[in-house]
Amino acid sequence: MKGRNTLLVLVATGLLLSLPAQAQRGGPPGPRFDDRLDRQSTAIQRGIDSGELTRREVRRLRQEQDEARQFIRDLRRDGYPPHEARRMIERRLDRVDRHIRELSRNGDVAPHYRGDRRGPPPR
Repeated sequence: MKGRNTLLVLVATGLLLSLPAQAQRGGPPGPRFDDRLDRQSTAIQRGIDSGELTRREVRRLRQEQDEARQFIRDLRRDGYPPHEARRMIERRLDRVDRHIRELSRNGDVAPHYRGDRRGPPPR
């Protein structure tokens, strides 16, 4: 009986010690918004490199990304419930994704600039 109680106390202590470590992970597993923003930045850079995005389009997309980052910070600061905040953030990031795709396919081609040593973008 004494061995069983000791085992029970050890297991309970181990569980209690692991709770703060799980709380520091940032909550339940889910999408990493920073990763998604990084993928968007990569898509924007690909558009720049290929000439699919003009300077104006790039400026607008980067501004949208900055606004999305601020939106995420505001939701976290304001204490929205996690499931509601996640839904709102995903909707905002979906909008940015859609805008990146639309501008990359709109047919506007970035002009060749004199300072660009790579030459004009391939057609």
